[in-house]
Amino acid sequence: MRTRKIAITVAFLSVAAAAIALVLAQEKAPRGDEPAEVLVVFASGNPADTGKDEGKADAITCPTPRDQNVGTIVQKIARDLREKKINVRILQAEEVADEMTLLDAGMLVLASPAYFSNMSWQMKKMIDERFGAVYRLKGRFNGKPVALFSMAAVEQSAVEALKAMETAVEHCNGSVKAKTFVLAGEEKSPINVVIADFVEAITDEVK
Repeated sequence: MRTRKIAITVAFLSVAAAAIALVLAQEKAPRGDEPAEVLVVFASGNPADTGKDEGKADAITCPTPRDQNVGTIVQKIARDLREKKINVRILQAEEVADEMTLLDAGMLVLASPAYFSNMSWQMKKMIDERFGAVYRLKGRFNGKPVALFSMAAVEQSAVEALKAMETAVEHCNGSVKAKTFVLAGEEKSPINVVIADFVEAITDEVK
């Protein structure tokens, strides 16, 4: 009888120890539902398919090169931020489920190709729907920091797309802390310099 009690006690202690270890492990592990320090929302654009050099995009509609579009650049931005120990979440514009997704993030990064001197329709739709909901809230973004990125074939188109996104941010009481663009067809080296400076500006704001 005594042996049985000892066995039961040992078994109970083993289960308790395992439970405590599991709790400690969960506390140390990063939670998947933690709000991101930086939320990157992007539209990737349409790859060029003109039968010509894909690096030379149409100056008006700006189909993006297959190997260097907004999607690939966003991945590099996120990679560089994570190397700086910043928690980053990436969503395509159509994946932003509700305004709380935006409100919960510490900082927003909006990235879109330029079409006819404006942001892409995917980004515009997201802003109309989700920023529209934020606009109806008291305080709106309450000065939330935002960074903006665009890609175009010509500089003026990228500048106008950035201006359109910035206007939406300002209407919702957000604060644009950084904005930049790259030109489709540029060599990777100058693009990497632009990205590095952009990442640094975001890092300075988050840290």
